[in-house]
Amino acid sequence: MASTSIDLTQNNDDSQLQNFSLLTWNIDGLDPKNLQERSSAVIQFINSRTPDIVFLQEVVHESQQWINKQCPTYKCIFSGYRSTYYNAILLLKSRVRVVGEYGTIPFQGSIMGRHYIYCDVSICSNQPLRVITSHLESTRDIGPTLIRRDQLKLMSGLIDKLNIPSIFGGDMNLRDDDVKEVGLSPVMQDVWEYMGSKKEHEHTWDTSENINLGLPFKAKLRFDRLFLSHPKDLAAGMQVLPTSFELVG
Repeated sequence: MASTSIDLTQNNDDSQLQNFSLLTWNIDGLDPKNLQERSSAVIQFINSRTPDIVFLQEVVHESQQWINKQCPTYKCIFSGYRSTYYNAILLLKSRVRVVGEYGTIPFQGSIMGRHYIYCDVSICSNQPLRVITSHLESTRDIGPTLIRRDQLKLMSGLIDKLNIPSIFGGDMNLRDDDVKEVGLSPVMQDVWEYMGSKKEHEHTWDTSENINLGLPFKAKLRFDRLFLSHPKDLAAGMQVLPTSFELVG
């Protein structure tokens, strides 16, 4: 699974633009093959690029221990809901601070232990921003597909009611049909689409390049997505705007 990195800009209370970056990555902790080596590569990438906010999916106990030990410049928030794998949000201590609530909410009806984790933060003393990551139900089988669509609908409804800007991202296992069927809140903007839908940054799951699973078929899909949202009444000058988007890792 490829990872996705975005740079954004946000006005602060003095109307000064402040850039920040966000990385989201399914680190595939469920696969025991070369787990420590792969986790070390992820940690090295994070420490070298120092994104302000990191969303991680498929964290397992071993990778959590390595992240805690080897990412001292980050505040690490791991899901309070624990199955064999879970999500995490990492916040760069020098620039990002928690300013409100944070927590983990399990998805009712999930057959895969899926949940979302959220946190209200401030970046360089800017206005509050809610960051949310999740790993929605997997596979295109009819049962998981219906559950995944319910999960997306729930998140869309929750985001629509927020009174602060938000970024919701992660490995969502989404197909375009899922998005069309659910019908997202109009406040939710797909960042890849906002940045011009560039083909070279489209497919986060490409079995011709990501050969670690040894799958017997070829597929190119945009499973990982980022949605940026603003309250309907938020002044245009106070909005968070994407400035770049790329696949990394």
